[in-house]
Amino acid sequence: ATTIFYGNVNWGCRGAQDPAFTNDGSALVSNFLDGSVYRLPPQGGSATSSNKLSTLGPTLMKPVFGKDGRLYVSRGATNGDFNTGAIYEIDPVTGATLRTVMSGLTCPTALVVDPLSGDLFFDDSCFGAGADNPSLWRLRNPASA
Repeated sequence: ATTIFYGNVNWGCRGAQDPAFTNDGSALVSNFLDGSVYRLPPQGGSATSSNKLSTLGPTLMKPVFGKDGRLYVSRGATNGDFNTGAIYEIDPVTGATLRTVMSGLTCPTALVVDPLSGDLFFDDSCFGAGADNPSLWRLRNPASA
């Protein structure tokens, strides 16, 4: 973990974050720094090129399985601006982006799933330069078009 400057934001000390667990006990782990997605076997192990599924880009946040069984991730920024954050649905087998669920977000972070409705919640981790927003956001029915 280290600090990076990306999307006009000084991101703090982040690296691998909370894993999402598959039905077979494997752990899907994202690397914040370069956006790599790894599948670690149930017995554990190291993140290596052999278990790397994909690389989606810097500021990739922890993956979560929705109530709908789909795998979601957020990126705090997708280019040189902190208002370019996005939430993606990714393939749990290949790590490939299946679709953009929502974009044009300000530093979406801490993606979590409501166990009752299946809605996704997230907040904004940026501050300064007009990025301050203490709101908690709700994305209803993320599987819908």
